[in-house]
Amino acid sequence: MTTLIIAVAGAAVLWVPCLLAQEAPVINSVVDSATFGVPTFGVYPVPQVLPAVEGLVTIFGSNLADGTYQAQSIPYLTTLGPVQVLISPGPVPVGNPGTAPAELVFVSPSQINLHIPQGASGSYLTVQLNGATKSPPFFFRMAQYSPAIFFMGYDCFIDSRYEDWGKNCGLSPIEGSTYRADRGMVTDSAGMLLTSSNPARFGATYTAWLTGLGHFTNTTPPAPVSLYIANVPVYGYPHDTYIPFASADFAGPVPQSPGLYQVNFTLPTEIVGGMSPGGYPPLWPCGNYKWEISLSVNEGGSSSSLTLQTSNLIEIPLVIQNGDVPCAAN
Repeated sequence: MTTLIIAVAGAAVLWVPCLLAQEAPVINSVVDSATFGVPTFGVYPVPQVLPAVEGLVTIFGSNLADGTYQAQSIPYLTTLGPVQVLISPGPVPVGNPGTAPAELVFVSPSQINLHIPQGASGSYLTVQLNGATKSPPFFFRMAQYSPAIFFMGYDCFIDSRYEDWGKNCGLSPIEGSTYRADRGMVTDSAGMLLTSSNPARFGATYTAWLTGLGHFTNTTPPAPVSLYIANVPVYGYPHDTYIPFASADFAGPVPQSPGLYQVNFTLPTEIVGGMSPGGYPPLWPCGNYKWEISLSVNEGGSSSSLTLQTSNLIEIPLVIQNGDVPCAAN
């Protein structure tokens, strides 16, 4: 708001408030809210995760709102402050029968977090202010499912195989100058994040928190959900091993938080012996070890199938204590 000064001859000066027109919002990018679209978390690059149906999505841009607003209840409203986001199958949302409003979680002048509601179709977003001022429609690729583990920050590696291991420990949003692990939102049975100060153990159960698993019919996901576990060292074998499709104990949406999903899994002791039945002898010598293994969530068919979607790759710190896995006497 500005103030208009009006000088009238022979009268007092009048101060009249005048509202300036809101500049049109501009969308710069549309990404999933777990990774912000960065595709190369982890040791290996992975395909870029995409916004998915019923997922949590983030818009970055300018003039997206006149202030900061946060959703205060569930289900999320389709308007926060003056802001509404329209999802449409075409670039012109007005009068298009397929246009639907997104459910808004957070809005600010430069960022909007939203939930794509069930049944939404189309790959065009338009930000609308006060029901009038609109952004140019922004095209984005929307998938039926595209898992993405929430990225929590950088942490030191506890595994001596890695450069700079043991340096600058503790979660930080800044990568820093040392080589550090990418930690995701993976919690233990007490709800504590897995970090260098709270490593995982073989045989225990953990939960990965993510978005992008798509629409579940009752308890059935749109495609099978599995785990990819990599970077497991194998004693007596020159390379690390991996399990392309380890099973999940449970996968499903979190009813209290639309767009959030959980995948429960157990770290199987079998992976310490490699992929083949019987493993790679000899067994690890009995003792204590600290490893970093890599984890991603898969959804869809086999690795050769075009239906397979792979999440970002994160590192899990893992402590093996004497007796955790079968071992050979020194």
